[in-house]
Amino acid sequence: MFERIAQWTLDHRRLATAGLLLLILGTAAGASRLQIAMSVETFFGGDDPELQHLEEYRAFWGADDDVLMVVVTAGGEDLVTVERMQALSAAADALAAVPGVVEVDSIASAPRMRSDLPGTLDLTPLIDSLPDGDIGPWRAQVLAHPLFVPGLLSRDGRTAALLVETEMRSDDMAAVVPLVASLREVLAGLEGAGDLRFGTAGLPAVRADFFSNFMADQARFMPLGVVFIALCLWFVFRRLHGVVIPAVAAAVPVAMVFGVMGVTGEPLGLINQVYLTLLPVIAVADAIHLLSRYHEEARKLAPPGQALTDDQRRSAIVAAVKRIGAACLFTSITTALGF
Repeated sequence: MFERIAQWTLDHRRLATAGLLLLILGTAAGASRLQIAMSVETFFGGDDPELQHLEEYRAFWGADDDVLMVVVTAGGEDLVTVERMQALSAAADALAAVPGVVEVDSIASAPRMRSDLPGTLDLTPLIDSLPDGDIGPWRAQVLAHPLFVPGLLSRDGRTAALLVETEMRSDDMAAVVPLVASLREVLAGLEGAGDLRFGTAGLPAVRADFFSNFMADQARFMPLGVVFIALCLWFVFRRLHGVVIPAVAAAVPVAMVFGVMGVTGEPLGLINQVYLTLLPVIAVADAIHLLSRYHEEARKLAPPGQALTDDQRRSAIVAAVKRIGAACLFTSITTALGF
């Protein structure tokens, strides 16, 4: 069968080329509609029962992955001072002004929740209760307050937390990454005020860092991988077509798969972006097998260095396709079934 396919293709080169180009370009054109959804939930799909259970949980209890924590220290020194409480309050206000932030909880803005007189409840924010003179008694009350310690302030008063509630889920990478970057930019501008130092934690920060490092690695290693493959191909074949043909064979499946994904509405996400590296590796292997077999068949017809006639070149191509066509087809099918 593969021998007849090769012969027909060689006999009708223009028709076969036009048909193949039409198929490739027509399929790859759908890539213009490809959407990028770097969300964990897109991997599971909207009809997954566990995902629906999670949505019900969030609807009742609220999201649990939309809070970024800012850890505040002062070089191991005490934070419960007038200057540093004012600096904490200023930092919370600056973070609350960032678009995408719902609110910021900090010890400076937390109510004291104390009763000095029977039947009364003092809800004055801590920042507004700073004493003018000796802060010793006030500091002791803060460190002994069960609503402050250890939720927003460590027991030794040297570490505090700012809880930044965002309006988006932390698995929406397109929104979370720039938001976390904006919050860190604001914190960088606040470094030094009151000798405060800031660090970020929580799911939004972890996922933003993972995604940024992941994309940086892709941008760095994918071009290096392409260059390395091209150098290996040149070293093996020592011919221009030995590099160009596998390169085309590696690029076409990726373009066609992304085209199908664009037409069917399947987005490019955190998981299936691996197609960018996986498909070229699989495709280039078959192209290398075909070229290697062609050169073996060509050496049977003419000694190395001697140019092939058109008939000899045709015979070598047909023989190569006949020998490995079925093998490449079945290995591709088993690989597809495996995935």
